[in-house]
Amino acid sequence: MAKEELFHYPFLSTIIRWGQAFAVHRRGTIADKQQTMNQAKNVLTERLVLGMFPEGKRNHNGKLLPGKPGSAVIASRMGIPVLPVGITGTEKLRGRSWLLKRSNIVINIGQPFKLPPANGRLTKSQTKSLTNLMMKEIAALLPLENRGVYGD
Repeated sequence: MAKEELFHYPFLSTIIRWGQAFAVHRRGTIADKQQTMNQAKNVLTERLVLGMFPEGKRNHNGKLLPGKPGSAVIASRMGIPVLPVGITGTEKLRGRSWLLKRSNIVINIGQPFKLPPANGRLTKSQTKSLTNLMMKEIAALLPLENRGVYGD
């Protein structure tokens, strides 16, 4: 999954399409969100990998932002395992200067886990609980200073 805006850049769009990503309209209508859910379901039904960044955007201070519910809802409804990945160091990749100097980026991969199954319509409270559970698994892979809102 990739934000729709990334498909506006010819070179980047080519790379993203090569990686078989599909566009997500982050400020879209209910129909757009339903289409995204259907595309995600199709990817998972074909037993492929669905990569998502549950924060919904890159953050520029290196601290984990609150998670968006989409990843947790999809994983819970589909009953699929989540592979948590914690990434640090990308906040140093700004402008074009990062091409000239080497930055240390650390990727920690945790153990797959399953969220409790969700059947039917989820309440806001249930959605928030699932999202927090998933985000805490990601936060556990980061240094304390990078856990942001999940640092407790």
